[in-house]
Amino acid sequence: DMELLFIKRAEDPRDPWSGHMAFPGGRVDPDDADPAAAAIREVAEEIGLDLRQSGRLLGGLDEIVAVAKGKRMPLIITPFVFALEGDEADELRPNHEVEAVHWIRGEELRDPAAVGVRPYTFEGRAYKLPCLHIQGRVIWGLTYQMLMRLFSLLRWPTPSRAHPPEIKE
Repeated sequence: DMELLFIKRAEDPRDPWSGHMAFPGGRVDPDDADPAAAAIREVAEEIGLDLRQSGRLLGGLDEIVAVAKGKRMPLIITPFVFALEGDEADELRPNHEVEAVHWIRGEELRDPAAVGVRPYTFEGRAYKLPCLHIQGRVIWGLTYQMLMRLFSLLRWPTPSRAHPPEIKE
């Protein structure tokens, strides 16, 4: 069974996804050749993992329009999936943007008992957004959407990913 690498983002009042469970990655810089190069650079910066040496690009997932606090952001997320080869992943070094690194087994991610909802308030209304509760952590929002796209490609059972229409996906 495969394991997926997640990070817990460090608390930062300037970061709309502060404290969230996420996949490593970040913004494209002018020096990046393309979004895949940005992903490789960001993973190295955030957790000290050199995907050029120990990763094999398997492909990309569908792009996602970023949403923060219920509103679309002028940001398109292009997720990439890598397989790790070698043991470099045993010595991860999170930087100041990352509070913790978590490996989660596919078996745990597919467990129907992990499926839940996360209370969310937007413009004074209460919602229950789809999420996974795993190891005392909550995977929701953009990370949940990326994960559901991966589930679909792997033909894993996909729990609901429907969001209320007021909360833009």
